[in-house]
Amino acid sequence: MACEFIATYQVSPPEHFTFSKPDEWPKWFQSFQRFKIASKLTEKESIQVNTLIYVMGNEAEDIFKYFQMSADDEKKFKTVSVKFSEHFVKR
Repeated sequence: MACEFIATYQVSPPEHFTFSKPDEWPKWFQSFQRFKIASKLTEKESIQVNTLIYVMGNEAEDIFKYFQMSADDEKKFKTVSVKFSEHFVKR
């Protein structure tokens, strides 16, 4: 008889992003990516975008508005995450 193991636990999101330390963005974003997968937040992109901004903290909303993206792009997780990466990681 096969035994199927089903894990039932909640995954906490990472702490808010520390906006005064933009060089920590890659590490924080990787943590968010792991949270996204572990919490099965993989369905609707607009939910992923809103969760990202919410988990980042209050300042994220102002930065997000600064991007001035189209309504369609605002719903695309990849587009939004690239914009935040470009904002925080100076080349």
